[in-house]
Amino acid sequence: MAQQDQVNNLLHSHDVEKVFSMPGTFIQSTQQNIPLNKTFNHVPEFVQGDKSIIPKLVGSLRSVGRVYNPVPKVIQQYTTSVSRCFNLIACSDGSFWINDYNVQQVMRVNSSGKVMQVISNFNIEVEDISLMSNEELMLCIKKSPVVKVIAVGSTEIKDSRYNVSPLWAISVHVTHDNKVMIGVKDTAQAFPASGPRQIKVMDQSGKQEQVFEYDNNSQPLFTVPARIDSNKANIVCVLDWISEDADGRIVVLNKEGILVNVYTGHPKINSDMPFGPYDILSSPSDNFLIVEPKTHYLHILNSHGNLLTFYNLKQMGIKLPCSISCLGDLFIGSATFIDSEEKAKVYKVDNFVW
Repeated sequence: MAQQDQVNNLLHSHDVEKVFSMPGTFIQSTQQNIPLNKTFNHVPEFVQGDKSIIPKLVGSLRSVGRVYNPVPKVIQQYTTSVSRCFNLIACSDGSFWINDYNVQQVMRVNSSGKVMQVISNFNIEVEDISLMSNEELMLCIKKSPVVKVIAVGSTEIKDSRYNVSPLWAISVHVTHDNKVMIGVKDTAQAFPASGPRQIKVMDQSGKQEQVFEYDNNSQPLFTVPARIDSNKANIVCVLDWISEDADGRIVVLNKEGILVNVYTGHPKINSDMPFGPYDILSSPSDNFLIVEPKTHYLHILNSHGNLLTFYNLKQMGIKLPCSISCLGDLFIGSATFIDSEEKAKVYKVDNFVW
């Protein structure tokens, strides 16, 4: 029988014994009688090859001039017209959105010179802001259940489709896949918590998809979820204030709202000064950056909420870091001390690899 016929019979056979006995015939049919030379005219000698060509074939390692983790440094600073950059968002056209909660001002500014010039100004008390993919600005107005929106180039504040009534919207974040996360609280005083403190996840139509409120032990995840961010892996990082002094912690969740970790500062920084985070940002490397004005430090966490490193920003000339943004470059917004006549500054930071 031809070998092809044997293969076809094997593929269509239901006889187990035949299937397992057939391979032996293949082995026999593929054996060839190759003549064996038992006589040699000389003994062969090994000749070593040219090892110098190996790097050319597979490549090699070499030293590079740049350091993997260079020290970040301030390369430019801009003076604002406010006392505190409570929020800072860098826009694609080089402008910034700045929110100073204390003086009830939200403004769009131009960074073309050393002093930022105001493009548009809104006198309104805002808890948090976030930028949508089309660069419309979302705003959480104090004691309001409806997230507001300012269209690009507009001077009018309108209601968005995102409504968390009967609760108040206190923080907002737009994810990489255009979901909207809103931090909410009840209408009672912030501390101590006496009602719902949640993160609501909504689609672009304003329909609620998820609610993050409790951990696996049915304990509340948040006291005051003041800031929200997420990375490309859909890990959610929430800046949670736990006291009126803005002492806080970082609550890390997976995309289902399951608690991953809680970060409460580092002993070298926060042994005498309780951890007081003010803003949070996901980096292009999917790490999380947290600024802490009370200690002038920048904390860097990985996606699991574990500390990678920290920087003393005061040593770089940045005091009271309150906000942070990134669009190609890293920008840090600062505040001024009480009764100071100085204005807050925005710092552009170079050599940042995290």
